[in-house]
Amino acid sequence: MFYTCYDATGSTGITAAGDITVTGSAGTTAFTNMYSGCLALTKAPNVNIGLIQGTVTATGACYRMFYNLTGLQSISSITATTINPYGCEYMFQNCTGLQNLDDVEITATTIHDYCYSYMFTGCGMTDISGLALNTNKVAPYSHQYMFNACKSLADLDGFVLPATDLAEHCYQYMFTGCTGLKSVDNLTLAATELVPYCYSNMFASCTALETPMDKIQVNTIAEQSCAQMFKGCKVLESSPAITADSVGYNGCLEMFMNCYASASAGLKTVGEMNFRTIYTRGLFSMFEGCKRLDEVQEEFTSSYVGDYGCSRMFATCSALTETFKMNVAE
Repeated sequence: MFYTCYDATGSTGITAAGDITVTGSAGTTAFTNMYSGCLALTKAPNVNIGLIQGTVTATGACYRMFYNLTGLQSISSITATTINPYGCEYMFQNCTGLQNLDDVEITATTIHDYCYSYMFTGCGMTDISGLALNTNKVAPYSHQYMFNACKSLADLDGFVLPATDLAEHCYQYMFTGCTGLKSVDNLTLAATELVPYCYSNMFASCTALETPMDKIQVNTIAEQSCAQMFKGCKVLESSPAITADSVGYNGCLEMFMNCYASASAGLKTVGEMNFRTIYTRGLFSMFEGCKRLDEVQEEFTSSYVGDYGCSRMFATCSALTETFKMNVAE
């Protein structure tokens, strides 16, 4: 509708946008690329749509709506009851001037596949604590890459992922490549039942990350739930305490692999781990390549360890001089 309403010669164009209100539903691709290229726009309008449409075979109603608006500095809440597949995918991608998400609420309580995928990829936020997500149930791939490559994001203090009903791949790669992220110790993860790939690569390659959350305490770590979750976080100082009744196939595969930068930077201590049942390859290569690691818990007890359950768990951890006592008993 307003695509590329901008004159690069005089740096003129749309600077303010009126609110968007749709009492019913916005059809598939209704507002796709609506303001893309309007580089003079500094504030996104309120978006109030009852149903943000989208399908698994087409882009969503708000797909790339504000794509690549490098001058955009603030956005408003997105009011909707339901967001269909791909509804807000890439909505604010590469809005590098966007500094925070203060008082921004996404009200949808029913969401579908890929709805927030890549939504803020490449944006300039330093803080996302003001963003409120209200859904208790997520969808497959719904939040994947949502903040990918937000290189100015420094911490996640006050940010909450409130869903207790997870879906496969829901948060995978959510913060991967956030190279300025230093701490996630105050991130709230509400779920206690993990599903396949839900946290896979969630913080992978966050090369400045020093402080993880204090603990991950769940009933089930399913297939690849936490696979490569912190892989390549080169200056991570310690791993969180992890407690789970069971760890499924590849559940913690390479979870902290290659968390090493130098003799003075990298994973040094491992938080206490408690797993009652470890299935095939459950902890495979979990800490492999953590060459600075020199401290682990004294004793490790489990009632069952499946094939390759702990294989290569501490492979090439060359600074480790003592290992824990391993007890496997029903």
